Amino acid sequence: MIKKPQGDNIIISPEFKSLQRIISDEELLNLTNNILTEGVSNPLLIWNGMLVDGHKRYQICTKYNIPFHTKNMPFENSLEVMDWICDSNLANPNISEEYQKYYIGKKYSIRTKINKALYEENVISNNKGPNRIENAHEVSSIFNISYATVLKYSAYSNAIDIIRKKEPKIVEVILLGKTSVSHKNVLELSRLSYDDLKLLTNYISDNSKNRITYQELWTELRWNRACSKTLVNNIKTPDIAPIKIMPKYNPDAELSRLSLTIPSWINSIERTFDSANLQSTSDFARNTLIKKLRELSETSELLQAYLLEVTNERK
Repeated sequence: MIKKPQGDNIIISPEFKSLQRIISDEELLNLTNNILTEGVSNPLLIWNGMLVDGHKRYQICTKYNIPFHTKNMPFENSLEVMDWICDSNLANPNISEEYQKYYIGKKYSIRTKINKALYEENVISNNKGPNRIENAHEVSSIFNISYATVLKYSAYSNAIDIIRKKEPKIVEVILLGKTSVSHKNVLELSRLSYDDLKLLTNYISDNSKNRITYQELWTELRWNRACSKTLVNNIKTPDIAPIKIMPKYNPDAELSRLSLTIPSWINSIERTFDSANLQSTSDFARNTLIKKLRELSETSELLQAYLLEVTNERK
């Protein structure tokens, strides 16, 4: 069916739109010229009146009053739609490495929700319910990577989504691979406030930088914080503003802190095991602790697997 942009009832879902791959200005220009010359050959995909695929084509057709075809897709629910969008983008051989990590991480999160829904509907008979590691194994088998890497990519995609809500331009730079920002720095950026991300936007968007290090990122942030405070207080900026050198980044710091913390957890568990009268405790208290211990065990297993993976890679 041929539809005109004017008067159509296509709904733009923010949830689906956020999963669409960002394209460069050059790609957008080429796509626009192609549509103006040859029209739209492939249909725009629709589910329940919402646009699933073809957002840029829809935007161009609407702007230039160009007719287009649509095709309704037989998805069961919105989670299936988002799972398909991830697969569709991952099948594109031209996407950046950053986008590959992002879509694999998103797929894990979506498959986790799908499996949880199936469990709640008694379709999955596993008595323990959805398991993070099992869900990660499901996705890892598709892409021939370890389940620990899948969970690492999940943290990456969640961080990207948080940054997008605060400063979309930074996400564009990262996902298009214009400037290399490490996994750790993406996580660190997601923890910054809206104002701090605004201060870093121009620096991260500078195309002359191929890679941004931890030290450079935090030195720049402190510089911009100092300059911003000076302007707010209406104090004349000195010719040479002092920059406090940040402590050198220690890659072992997080592991060392965790290593020092774990003995206290072990002592607490042993003390509870030795002194608590477990027979007299309530079902609620026991079940709550069982759940938390299971989460601790799964998370510990995940970290061990990833540490071993990194160790083996370096041999």
